[in-house]
Amino acid sequence: MPTPREMPGAPAEGAGSGFREPVTAMPAAARSTAPERHALSMIAWCDGVLFSCTAGQFRTAVPTRTALRTSCAELLDGMPGR
Repeated sequence: MPTPREMPGAPAEGAGSGFREPVTAMPAAARSTAPERHALSMIAWCDGVLFSCTAGQFRTAVPTRTALRTSCAELLDGMPGR
């Protein structure tokens, strides 16, 4: 049985690096102690907010821009390991 990478139409090795590298550079520039892991956390936060606001619990009460900025700032403030 082929692995997911061996399936027809599977992404090429290194696919997504054009997106991943600048996202990883952001926590690295903020002196993150683990830029790869923190980049994954940032992407997961964005995905979670997107899902919650389109199909999840916040679909009828979308958070304000201020609430989103506060939540994002709290996430980012905890990353550098200060």
